[in-house]
Amino acid sequence: MPSNEHIDFMRHALDEGRTGAAAGNPAIGSVIIRDGQIVARGHNTVASTCDPTCHAETVAIRHICQAEKVTELPGTTLYTTMEPCPMCMWAICMTGIDRLVMGARIADMQPLSVNYGSYSVESFLELTDNKIDVVNGILVDDCAALRRGS
Repeated sequence: MPSNEHIDFMRHALDEGRTGAAAGNPAIGSVIIRDGQIVARGHNTVASTCDPTCHAETVAIRHICQAEKVTELPGTTLYTTMEPCPMCMWAICMTGIDRLVMGARIADMQPLSVNYGSYSVESFLELTDNKIDVVNGILVDDCAALRRGS
């Protein structure tokens, strides 16, 4: 059973996804937490910025890194409504985020516009030998429904 904290923060990520969708972007949202507080928010802005790197996770990471003038984020947790792609996972690893909490899985959302094959966050972490605490299954149905609706 997911903790109330995970559910509460994932609801904030869902709100971010809705914000992105309202601007014509894929409905994916993320928040970054430190010491029980939201320190950054991000939603997918790929379509509205014409920038394929503006996924929800990288947008949230950019916000906090630029605001704090840092490139590392130890002691943080990233909540995201959709399993991060390889690009986003690399950014998560490079910043030293401690924990990743996910909603929907890419494999469960096929077909998407990109074929991810047998990719998963766990397979990425095995290839890169990075250590991140991964929590799955938080509001999966809500996260999947949001993404499908965009």
